[in-house]
Amino acid sequence: KKNTVISNTEKLIYEINKECNEFFQHSLYKNKTAYEYLLSRGLNENVIKKYKLGFCSEHKELINFLNSKGYELDQIKQTDFLIQNKKNEFFGRFSKRITFPIFNFSNLLVGFGGRDFGNSKIKYINSQENLIFKKSQILFGLNENIETIRNTNEIILVEGYMDVIKLYNSGLRNSVSSMGTSLSEVQINKMWNYSDVPVICFDG
Repeated sequence: KKNTVISNTEKLIYEINKECNEFFQHSLYKNKTAYEYLLSRGLNENVIKKYKLGFCSEHKELINFLNSKGYELDQIKQTDFLIQNKKNEFFGRFSKRITFPIFNFSNLLVGFGGRDFGNSKIKYINSQENLIFKKSQILFGLNENIETIRNTNEIILVEGYMDVIKLYNSGLRNSVSSMGTSLSEVQINKMWNYSDVPVICFDG
């Protein structure tokens, strides 16, 4: 019985992640400031679409969208798109942020990164660890760059999402990110599957 409950919850999170990602991608083109920010970082339209970058609007819009898809608030609360404060009020984890969909080794969408392009002190945030999102078991960009990595037998490990995307934008299409400086045994072994000598290029 316990496994069935976990399985159903996992399925729900996968489904909502997929719906939200499509919503975020459409929302990016409705928010001129967010879209122009990405262009100002040197990204082009092909790269924006390749990495399925998006924009998360206010949480009420996200809730209304998911309601229209048949999801109730109690189901949405099982994801980490909403944060509950001490007053029992809900607000959006990724509201007013550029979104980066994060895929696992099986190319399933398991979470998101969010990048502030305003004045927030916290530039980047990730989905919380949950049933399907295990940060130590993910390499951002692997699925997008897998063909080049296999062909060249070379892989470059960098810190963040934008590092991978900007390298791709510049023609270097064999990088992945650990989404921070921590590096797990799972991630190291995965890189060794594709290269005898992975290159680590973290910030100074």
